[in-house]
This record gives sequence, structure tokens and C-alpha cells, in this order.
Amino acid sequence: MKLEPAIVLEPTCGEGSFLLAAIRWFPDARKYIGVDIDSGHLAALKAACAGSTRSEAVELIHADFFEFDWAALLQSAPSPVLILGNPPWVTSSELGGAPKREYSEKIELPRQARLRCTYRKGKYTFASWKVAISGFYKRLHFQVIGPLDGKPVVLDDTNYFLPCESEEHACLIAEMLNSDASRGALESMIFWSDKRPITVEILKRLDLRAVSARLGRVKEFEKFVAFQGEDERKRVALDLKG
Repeated sequence: MKLEPAIVLEPTCGEGSFLLAAIRWFPDARKYIGVDIDSGHLAALKAACAGSTRSEAVELIHADFFEFDWAALLQSAPSPVLILGNPPWVTSSELGGAPKREYSEKIELPRQARLRCTYRKGKYTFASWKVAISGFYKRLHFQVIGPLDGKPVVLDDTNYFLPCESEEHACLIAEMLNSDASRGALESMIFWSDKRPITVEILKRLDLRAVSARLGRVKEFEKFVAFQGEDERKRVALDLKG
């Protein structure tokens, strides 16, 4: 299914990382709407949009998420609507002491609204090829994830992944991570009874260069490390993005 939104909406846009990316990835959308309670963030986003060829299609709204009339906005918007967001991280303990209104009331969205959420943005977020695993998996299996309809797939923070330059690199890394050598090392540190058995701390302990040497794939692995950048050349332990 090709995603072609008429409207792109970021309800808590901040300085607009998602909204700016959406302008690039969905240049044919009719409008890009950003809403935020912080006027300083909106000013920064307005300045960032000034150089865009679609700046006239950007609408920025200064409002409180919990007070804003979302129903009125979405009912008047042409479909489909793509809603992007980086929801605030709220723990159970924080939720218990928070104002009940903010978290107990439901915001009814029209059926055409489609929510896409992600966390922790960075240049790696929009890598076209990734090798990923969910922290909730009860078995070790790393999956190659490629673009969908020419667009990169964005994962939420329940997943860990390595960004890759190409499908070839992604397949190499997946082969290394799913090898007996990697699985044996990782499984020796994982407690499968935990709610989230696979953690970034465990994954970082795996030395991919040592794995590549054991598999006879050092030259191919070095190409991958070169793509990762200078920091990765200095540190060759697995560093998945979560």
C-alpha cells in the first residue's frame, strides 16, 4: 500500500523533526500541520520551513494538546490524514500521580486518521535498510527491513536496529547476528523469563568484528563499519539504535 497523505499532522511537533522529514518524503501533500504548546519551538520550526519549497503549505498552531479541538480540525481535513508523533514517555509511577483528565479522556479521531509513532529521532531513523530485533522477542532472530513503497520503515522504541547502507550490507549483518557464534554469545546473557529479555545493554556486548573474523567475513564487515562512521571504527561492539 502506497502512503499518499493529503494532510500530515504532528500534534506535539516541537521543532518539527518529523514534520520537516514529512515535507521531504511526502512533497505532494496539500498541507503540513504542526501543533505545539511551546511558542519558541514553533518559531524555530517556522524558520526551518522558510527555505522549503512547500513553506506555504505549512500551518503552525500554538495550542495545548489537551485543550485543542482535534475533532474540528480532523473533520474538516481531506483524507487520508497521516498523524506523526513522538509521545512523551510516561512511566506507570508517573501516570499514577498525573492529572487524571490528561490521560483518562479519549480523543476521538475520524476513521481516516492513521497514527504512526516513533521515538528517539536521529539520522539513523530514516535509513532505508535496517537489521532489527524486538526487545520483547522470546527468541533470537534478527530481521532485515527494507523500504516500503520507496520510503524507509520507521520503528518504535520497542525495537533495536542497525542502520545499513544497502540491502547487501543488511543481509551481511543479519547473517552475522543470526549465526551460531552470535546466538551462543547472546543467549548466555539473556534471561528469557524477563518481560523484555533482549536489551540494548546485552546487545552492545557482542563484538561484531570478532564474529566477522570467525565467519571469514572481515573485509565485507569493514565496508559496513566504514558506512557507520568514525565513531564505529573506534568502537566495534554492536551498538543498536533503540
